[in-house]
Amino acid sequence: MNYTATIEIPKNSGRRIHKGNQPDNLGKFVDFGPLIDKIKANNGLMPLAYGFIEDTTGSDGEGDEVDVMIFSEKELKTEDTVEITPFAMMMREDGDYKVLAHDDTVQLDSWDQVPVDMQKTLMEFNGFKLPIVEVKGKDETVVYIESVKVK
Repeated sequence: MNYTATIEIPKNSGRRIHKGNQPDNLGKFVDFGPLIDKIKANNGLMPLAYGFIEDTTGSDGEGDEVDVMIFSEKELKTEDTVEITPFAMMMREDGDYKVLAHDDTVQLDSWDQVPVDMQKTLMEFNGFKLPIVEVKGKDETVVYIESVKVK
């Protein structure tokens, strides 16, 4: 299945940019400062394009959309939208999920197809707060996304 994602943080960016959800910044993209202040892994640089899947509400308890990290050969920028195909999902110990997906420039069907060095980077990067406890496959990822779609 394909979904639409919106980019918050471009690949290799060192800035923490997120779509605001407070009354004073609702819907605006806000720069919250250097990424390295929060995440030391990968020298504080986003390893893949990072954003959210449109029309979802994640399980993080904050009402945010589902987080997604996108493999792409394109130079995706903040506020860009892109059609994605999810293929895996990282589950952190605190219940925060990070969907892994690709656009039409890359083909991946499973976590096992991700190069080992990128697997290590993603585990460290997404496990900065608490460890990643499991990586789910494509089918389970789609079931999760469908279960949190805004109806």
